[in-house]
Amino acid sequence: MKIKIIVIFICILFSTTAFLPIVSSIEEKGIAHLVFEFNSEDECGCYSQQRHGLGYVPLNEWVEGRPLPEPTGTLPNSLDWRSHNYNNITGDWTTSAKDQGSCGSCWIFAAIGTLEAAINIAYSNPNLDYDLSDQYILSCYSYGWGCNGGHPYSAFNYLKNNQGGAIPETCFPYQANHNIPCSDKCTDWMDQLIKTVTDYQHYSSVSALQMKAQLANGPICASMKVYDNFWRPAYYPPGSVWDANGVYLGPAGPYIETHSVMIVGYNDNPGYWICKNSWGTGWGPAGMNGFFGMPYGMCDIESEMDFVTFLPGVAPDKPNTPSGPTSGKILIPQTYSTSTTDLDGDKVYYKFDWDDGTSGSWLGPFNSGQTTSIPHIWFEEGSYQIKVKAKDVNGRESPWSDPLPVTMPRNRAEINTFFNFLQNHQFLLQLLQLFLKIKIF
Repeated sequence: MKIKIIVIFICILFSTTAFLPIVSSIEEKGIAHLVFEFNSEDECGCYSQQRHGLGYVPLNEWVEGRPLPEPTGTLPNSLDWRSHNYNNITGDWTTSAKDQGSCGSCWIFAAIGTLEAAINIAYSNPNLDYDLSDQYILSCYSYGWGCNGGHPYSAFNYLKNNQGGAIPETCFPYQANHNIPCSDKCTDWMDQLIKTVTDYQHYSSVSALQMKAQLANGPICASMKVYDNFWRPAYYPPGSVWDANGVYLGPAGPYIETHSVMIVGYNDNPGYWICKNSWGTGWGPAGMNGFFGMPYGMCDIESEMDFVTFLPGVAPDKPNTPSGPTSGKILIPQTYSTSTTDLDGDKVYYKFDWDDGTSGSWLGPFNSGQTTSIPHIWFEEGSYQIKVKAKDVNGRESPWSDPLPVTMPRNRAEINTFFNFLQNHQFLLQLLQLFLKIKIF
């Protein structure tokens, strides 16, 4: 009898778990990141394993944007950045839905997707479609929790305060693994930076009208509660998860976790937000390519809002190769000049690399096209490659110039005499070190 009971119990257990996701809970720093695995049948009748990460974590500090007034004018009844007319140009200003995989990086994908759309809008080009690296934030943002979760505001904060931009996907491809070192990004990543993130805001108390008004400027980030039927709609009867327009019909099954998504528009008839997910183009309502509709007020979709501002413009042109003497004597100042043009007319700064460990700081600002000259002293004989780069007042940096080869013969007697003089005149030594920004002794 006992054997029969055990056999029956095992059969029930296996028949139940065949229809339930396998839950992997990763707890770190007091949060749980859930990864569900399940088998689904694709169009060819084949079965493949699906893994969808979540990863939203509330901000652990009180961050609130500037006061956001309620809209006073009349808002349009609908707006959809996938087919919006902006600056007399109609097009899809969003980028395609990516797949975060099993990593809890939804917070990064929502932020990057919003920035990609902001860049299209800033340049009035719906087809620009920069594909920006999500792995860049996942691997390089040391204060984040990586695949264990985060918040879009934190992603924007990193982009704004670390060189002011993002890098292309080709420079640091996504691997859904926060253990990939930041150093794995391409070696010329600084030259590939797409700038400039100029502002970002978070609102933890926001109205639907305020969200609609902000959407007039571009897509936004939001958070929502995820339930089982949203998570794995293929496990529910056809027509029970989405309506004919791809709008979510409401929660069914257990609550899973909170999730970061993009909102790219809205429709007041019958009343829903148009959202972009990060589980690939094959997830969600048929024909929506990873987008979906969420009814107003459902799943706490209006609980908060984040957005980013991108300043259009281009970096200065590559500066001219430095001009000046190609040989000289050590300890004797040599003067070198360069110039560049900024297409936006912005003033520019210059930084010289003297190839002797004394690249110095940014000099300027100077007018676009203005020739700039600076002296330099070498203290050791050798051959050097002088190069210079420029940046505008908004932080957009040019590539390095082509180098100018320079040789400096050495005169030991002059060196000894000069160094002895400096050691006997400490005040002059300190002034020289301050001027050159190096330590001589």
